Amino acid sequence: MLRKTLKLTAKNTLKRSLLLIFFSIGILSFSSAQEICNNGIDDDGDLLIDLNDSVECFCSIEKKYDFISSIIPNPSFEQMDSCPTWDSQVDRATGWKQATNATSDYFVRGCKYNQSHIFRHPVPDGNAFVGGAISKGFQEYVGSCLLSPMLAGIEYTMQFNIALYATDGGVDTLRKKTFGPIDMTIFGFPTCPQFPVYADSAKLNDLFLCPQDQGWKEIGKVTYIPDSNWSIATIVFTPVFDVGAIMLGSPCTLPADYPVAWNSEDIYAYALFDNLILNKSSIFVASQVIDSSGSICRNNLKLTAHPTPASGLYQWYKEGIALPGETDTIIALSSKGYGTGKYTFVLILDSVLHNCSVSSFIVDAPQYSTITSFSVNDPDNCKPHTALFTGTGSLNASCRWNFGDGDSSAICNASHLFQKAGIFDVKLSVISPQGCITDSSITSMVTVYDNPGISYSIDDRDGCYPHTVNITNNSTLSAFCSWTFGDGSTSNKCDPSHIYSIPGVYDGKLTVTSANGCIKDSTISAMVEVYDYPMVNYSVSNANNCANTPLNFINNSTLANNCFWNFGDGTTSNNCNPSHTYATQGNYAITLSVTSANGCVHDTTYSQLLVVNAAPSAAFDTIPAGCSPLSATFQNTSSGANTYLWNFSSENLSTSTDVNPSTQLINSGSTNSFNKVELIASANGCSDTVFQNVLVYNTPVADFSFSPTKYFLPSNDPVTFSNQSTNSIAYAWSFGDGNINTEKNPSYVYSTVGTYPIILIASNSMNCTDTMEKSIIVKESGSIEFPTAFIPNKEGSNGGKYDISDIKNDVFFPKYKSISEYHLMIFNRWGELIFESKDINTGWDGYYKETICQADVYVWKVEVRFEDKEGDKFQKSGAVTLLR
Repeated sequence: MLRKTLKLTAKNTLKRSLLLIFFSIGILSFSSAQEICNNGIDDDGDLLIDLNDSVECFCSIEKKYDFISSIIPNPSFEQMDSCPTWDSQVDRATGWKQATNATSDYFVRGCKYNQSHIFRHPVPDGNAFVGGAISKGFQEYVGSCLLSPMLAGIEYTMQFNIALYATDGGVDTLRKKTFGPIDMTIFGFPTCPQFPVYADSAKLNDLFLCPQDQGWKEIGKVTYIPDSNWSIATIVFTPVFDVGAIMLGSPCTLPADYPVAWNSEDIYAYALFDNLILNKSSIFVASQVIDSSGSICRNNLKLTAHPTPASGLYQWYKEGIALPGETDTIIALSSKGYGTGKYTFVLILDSVLHNCSVSSFIVDAPQYSTITSFSVNDPDNCKPHTALFTGTGSLNASCRWNFGDGDSSAICNASHLFQKAGIFDVKLSVISPQGCITDSSITSMVTVYDNPGISYSIDDRDGCYPHTVNITNNSTLSAFCSWTFGDGSTSNKCDPSHIYSIPGVYDGKLTVTSANGCIKDSTISAMVEVYDYPMVNYSVSNANNCANTPLNFINNSTLANNCFWNFGDGTTSNNCNPSHTYATQGNYAITLSVTSANGCVHDTTYSQLLVVNAAPSAAFDTIPAGCSPLSATFQNTSSGANTYLWNFSSENLSTSTDVNPSTQLINSGSTNSFNKVELIASANGCSDTVFQNVLVYNTPVADFSFSPTKYFLPSNDPVTFSNQSTNSIAYAWSFGDGNINTEKNPSYVYSTVGTYPIILIASNSMNCTDTMEKSIIVKESGSIEFPTAFIPNKEGSNGGKYDISDIKNDVFFPKYKSISEYHLMIFNRWGELIFESKDINTGWDGYYKETICQADVYVWKVEVRFEDKEGDKFQKSGAVTLLR
């Protein structure tokens, strides 16, 4: 990781006292000039050995930050949800959001979108960092909610990598301009807000919002001298309120030499940030912690140092004097007979600069505690039994209980649950702060009684009401019994009998008590189920009750499982919801008897009289097959009916209530198909239905195209016809001039000008036909001719309008055939354009500027496009004599 020293005009230096026991931190000298500080010898003869010689042997600590964890999430922006694809995408870094409307940018080496010049220096930490603009009217901030809040009154340090350079309205072009010092500022907010923050709803589009405008407070700053190379900045501060979120960036008021964004020179400042390390200042200093294991009382005491950072040279001291060979983080005091006293651990960070730090640990002489009380609140009870134990000892002792059932506790006033029955010896041990143990025990201190075991049997757990049950109690240790039967009745007999008079499912309960007063109860879910008797009822779904029509009989009885029907016409059924058809009209007596699923039989039979009406007979004559659309009239031959409904399942889905209707049956498909014709004949609410499937042949669809679509004479090339008909096998063509053809794709030569109707009749194998008619226009090939002289009308200009059959010759115009585009120009002898027309129906009447022209020879020029040669233009010129 690249680290560079940053020169700051207001740099705050972290200096912390690491003297935990007996001296201030300085440089621990290991030189051989005077006292050697790690050999246990008074080398300079001043009766002060090693660390006791505070003049010769002292420590100073140089700040190291690589080991510090940050309370800012994803502080080096290395974790990302996806690669950035453009500017303003800092929220693609995992855990980050845009702090304000002015959006900061995200850069990742290796992603497709990046600016190569931004990576011209090594990235300080990993492959990613962020950046933001610093300009008047457009200030971008980096903001985040903290992993844990900063507490008021605690000093914190924030260290981060920073670079700043000039750009031209985007981050992709560097400009040669330098900026003066600027206070890089941290703003704080008490809670984690919703990002981005806004002043109010009226400012949702503001690009410059000072964090202080939204209730954020400045909590720290450092004066930074801009440099396009990466540097390290450090801000030390003590917040006056608990801080849950921060923003880092420029101050609200910028120095005078920081321009407005996108100014006339397109230059403003742009800052890059990486590796945002924020935590308590105390952990920014190299330190170590010493803890102990084992006990001096048990002769297994060890000390273990946990240096931070965990690299360097180590040395242990006792009473300030080095213990030769003890250069590990662990020292075994008991096994090496070092005994009580003050032990010091020294971490040497740099063998050249002799930077180091120290921690100490005092080992006192063993002291034993005495037990001052030992009692239990409830020495006997039923299992499971919770007992409260009270025990204390002298000399700040800790406690350890052994409850005699395999469990223990380290709480002096302990609560313990005895799960088993028995007599238990309880032991209390008190442990001094050094681990020295004093024991005391009481025999048969706690007695726990067993509970009764519940067991019973019931002779008959279900039946129809009224139902009697007999119960036998098989419980163990049961001296007394109590029953509840679930219907409000109880009994104190252990083997009771009980009668249930109302249907239902009953939950019972048995409670037994032992001779020692231990109680056990058991709730018996669905102990007894008592069944009800069925109630008989039914209905008939078809209210008209027509003969020869299925009638649905619906069983409406309650609790009916088995059914028996008698329909009154000599037939029966065991189906609970049967269907039955009466052959003739009449009055029928119907009966239904039912039995429940639980075997409860109801001896009452429900009966009623059913009136069955006569039903009509529907019929109509057969319809022969035909081509679509098939026109058909239907002859109704029904009997016993007075109303009719016809349904025609053709493509028009028509209906009719006529006795003998007419309709068209249509088939537009590619194959022959059937059309269903249905007749419903009704009378007295009864009906009968009959249908026929009428075969309708599919009809061909005639269609064709021809080429060319415009035909010009004289021509020996034929018109070719392309048959596009479907569902057809035979064809008849009429070319409009009396000639016919039966080929599928014929060709034909026209010889006379005119408009000709072309008719195609297509037919299929069932002789069904369809006709298509289109027209072709036959014209003469294009031509144009102009006269050589004309005599204008002296009475005035008529605008050049003419009748092609007029023989007055007072307008200059051509004779033409088949012209689609026309442009005529008239020039006098000096080449001046005096007349122009693009309308072939408008000629030159001999006038120019409303004055008749003098007799003379004039040059005409024409450009035309003939209809039969639409790709080419034809030019022609000549002379015309104007006579007067």
